[in-house]
Amino acid sequence: MQLKRPLCVAVLLLCTGLFLVQLTGQKMAEALPKEKEQISLGGRLMQKEEKNGHLLLYLQQVQILSGAVAADASNTNNKNSNSKMGAVCYLQEGSLVQAPPLGSRVVVCGRVMYFAHAENEGQFDARAYYASLGYDFQLTNAELLKVSREADRLAEELFRLREDAKAFFKAYMREENAGILSAMVLGEKSALDSDIRMLFQRNGIAHILAISGLHISLLGMGFYRLLRKCFLPIWVCCGAGVGMLLLYGKMVGMGSSVFRACGMCMILLFAQLLGRSYDLLTAMAVTALLLVLQKPDSVQQAGFLLSYGAVLGLTLFLPVFQTEAEYRIQKILQEKLLPGIGILLVTLPVQLWFFYELPVYAMLLNLLVIPLMSVLLPVAIFAYLLRFPLLLQIPEYILTFYRWLCIKAEGLPGSIQIFGRPRIWQMIVYYLLLFFSLVLLYHSKNRNKQEKQREKQQENRECQITGENAEQDRRKTGKNGKNRIRKNKRDSKRTGIILIIVSICLLILPPHTENRITMLSIGQGDCILLQEKGGHVFLVDGGSSDVKEAGKYRLIPYLKYQGIRYIDGIFISHAHEDHYSASLELLQSSCGISVGTVFFSEMAEENEAYDVLRKAAYRSGSRITYIRQRDRIRAGDLSLFCLYPSGKLTVTDENEASMVLYVTLRGYTMLLTGDSTETCDAAVVQAMKQNGMREVDCLKVAHHGAKTSSSASLLTYISPKLALISCGRDNSYGHPHRETLDRLADCGSHIVRTDEVGEIVLHIGKKKVQLSIFPEYCYTEYNCTAP
Repeated sequence: MQLKRPLCVAVLLLCTGLFLVQLTGQKMAEALPKEKEQISLGGRLMQKEEKNGHLLLYLQQVQILSGAVAADASNTNNKNSNSKMGAVCYLQEGSLVQAPPLGSRVVVCGRVMYFAHAENEGQFDARAYYASLGYDFQLTNAELLKVSREADRLAEELFRLREDAKAFFKAYMREENAGILSAMVLGEKSALDSDIRMLFQRNGIAHILAISGLHISLLGMGFYRLLRKCFLPIWVCCGAGVGMLLLYGKMVGMGSSVFRACGMCMILLFAQLLGRSYDLLTAMAVTALLLVLQKPDSVQQAGFLLSYGAVLGLTLFLPVFQTEAEYRIQKILQEKLLPGIGILLVTLPVQLWFFYELPVYAMLLNLLVIPLMSVLLPVAIFAYLLRFPLLLQIPEYILTFYRWLCIKAEGLPGSIQIFGRPRIWQMIVYYLLLFFSLVLLYHSKNRNKQEKQREKQQENRECQITGENAEQDRRKTGKNGKNRIRKNKRDSKRTGIILIIVSICLLILPPHTENRITMLSIGQGDCILLQEKGGHVFLVDGGSSDVKEAGKYRLIPYLKYQGIRYIDGIFISHAHEDHYSASLELLQSSCGISVGTVFFSEMAEENEAYDVLRKAAYRSGSRITYIRQRDRIRAGDLSLFCLYPSGKLTVTDENEASMVLYVTLRGYTMLLTGDSTETCDAAVVQAMKQNGMREVDCLKVAHHGAKTSSSASLLTYISPKLALISCGRDNSYGHPHRETLDRLADCGSHIVRTDEVGEIVLHIGKKKVQLSIFPEYCYTEYNCTAP
């Protein structure tokens, strides 16, 4: 194989350029409607689905209409169809049966809501994701006003075919397995259980849920070979194969991986028709070029990068790793392991960039999973086409086996290794070293081939010489030549392997540690992470009352993003959901993050919430420790001192027993107050006086800024320079209360709120403390002087 492919290099440069442009390019904000505005719009229906009891319409070529224009459906057809605006409409009533046909232009009215930005590092950014798909906002409580007569009849028939197949799978299989099969065969993921998707993702087999080259090759090329065996003309077989690919791609949706697989398969069929050789890299480059020209935003999607990266790894590294197998077992191992190694080398930075972790046993699991796919997919398709439900028992058993395999793999030691998101320089250096290793391996392999050819030519010449001396010289020369070949081979392999090992070690370097305090944006709740430069990590609370599964979608992704595998301790201030729900999810999950100790107050009552927390802690292998007033926990530069409560107290409200901690991190002080009330504040001030504590640099405002929190007496005594408030955006409690904000302002505190800025981070340096927020566009940086 030659490395010279100008088209591939040109496409690679184009994709890199588009990626950089997409990082800085944004749509003009003034072109979009205002949030919460009631509008009507017209657009072309591209996709529809039912989700959580709502009918969703995905519209492209959206044009904002006035009320008068919306009343006349005929005007929608005359609007500018070149608009690139897109919208997702949530209809109040309706079903897929009553939904307009695909391709029709519709008029809808509703309330504008924008997709949520990521508020914490590692959190899924819904706005960026939908923007990459071409959808700018959503219309809630929408009402369908008008539908045009024009429609894409072919798309509508394929949609009905997909819905019929999905209903067939659901009728004769267990619900969770039917959802998996629908995702595999139909690209329909609305019925896919999120826990199963995460299970497959954690174990490195989530790729089987996406329509990709494996599916396309089994369907498109399988159909082509079937027709060839019927002795039909090749042009008929190729035409039918291309038609099958186009129809299937249109039915499941032309995502990045589907577009690549269908495009490359069609190029292969054209090569068969024309009698030309097929070049994998050139076919990949052509499909990538067509895709990025059509959808420039796709270069930022994980699916695009992983799909094309897998083909690159398979094509570039497999030939240089393969050797002449002397034994059958050696050949089998090469066929099974080397493709996975090549794919992993190219996609490793992409996996860490998007998922922050690596499943250790993924390669071994795929050795069992992928061969069964060649049975599962055809059987499922034939079962539907023949309307023979009994055949679905085979996919049922295989999918159950997949889930069992993943559960058992997660029980093995070190099944998930968390490395965090790599830095940009690490990825650049990694790919440079990988490129140099590839060049050296190809060069040395070609040199070995040339050396073998010269040795063979020399042996042929010497065979013409007779005599005993000539025979001895030939053997001596041949032996020396073989030694030279082995030495060259050893040197080339050694050089390439060393470079690859070095590049991997640089990529997975432990993340840079620093003294920092992070208040996560977790909605109406509290979640504070304390990180010490020596690697110690403590979590104070962690819960939300308005964000569902806050641990799964906010806390755990943040910890993985930071490369945190071990938390020394979790402090639960009190047993209210908005202070423990996310921490409970962390203890119950199999995410690869372990917790050393769970700290409860000595006044923790025997109630249902504490019982659940205790059971989760014991099952996860964590210790449980009850701390009391004046207990201190030290870890390097970090110190946590318990000020409240005292075991002698009698309380009627759970908030009155809320744990209060005095935190010192490299001389910077912070008071963590949970949901403490005015009654608690007097006891806290008294405890601080007894222990020689006075002013604090930062206050975590109690009870999300409620009216009765952070009393004037407490604020007067501690005089916090900075006040952090964790509360949900537009929460129903009215937090933070105006009176509380006024008290904080009167004592000179600088107020920062998660509902306004998202994640808040304090970087504790030697000479100063720097405050930063995420996302960075929400707020300007604030510096405060270190003690």
